Amino acid sequence: MAGRGDWRWHAAGGAAILLFAVLLAIRLGVPGGFSARPAGIGAAVPAGLPTGESWMSITQQGRKIGYANRILTRTDEGFRFEERIFMQVRTMGIVQPLTLRTEARLKEDRTLSSFRFDLASNLFRFQAEGTVKGKEMALRIGEPGRERTAVIPLAKPPFLGGGILESLGAAHLQPGEARDFP
Repeated sequence: MAGRGDWRWHAAGGAAILLFAVLLAIRLGVPGGFSARPAGIGAAVPAGLPTGESWMSITQQGRKIGYANRILTRTDEGFRFEERIFMQVRTMGIVQPLTLRTEARLKEDRTLSSFRFDLASNLFRFQAEGTVKGKEMALRIGEPGRERTAVIPLAKPPFLGGGILESLGAAHLQPGEARDFP
């Protein structure tokens, strides 16, 4: 029975790593000044949004430490989103490479259909993948070869973090308006 609850520790560890990556991105200025006040949760987002490729430089105190590359392409079902982030981050006194890779399928309204996430450095590796079906997300998380599965109930269809800025930009907000993207 000891191994049965281990997936929770892996999920907690994965959540901590994802939180670290998000906080690091915010600290480094990616996405740069994004904030929104709560309003209509799950507000409709126009499907006719621009596709293409973008490159961003990641800097810290005026020094380039990495880059981010995003590619959004239209598919028959909606969109395919790819993001690669590479950074040289000082960890435990040593500069370490950190690579984040996300591949996702998005529906026409840009809500998440499925995703695969990989976080790697010289010190560790973490993978997560999931599929949204109805009001549940089936997850497989953990180190390669030691994955655990979980099913998470969803109150609303989720958006992928990397696509929120584009979705927000396409929502045609007026001054004083806001949107929530679960």
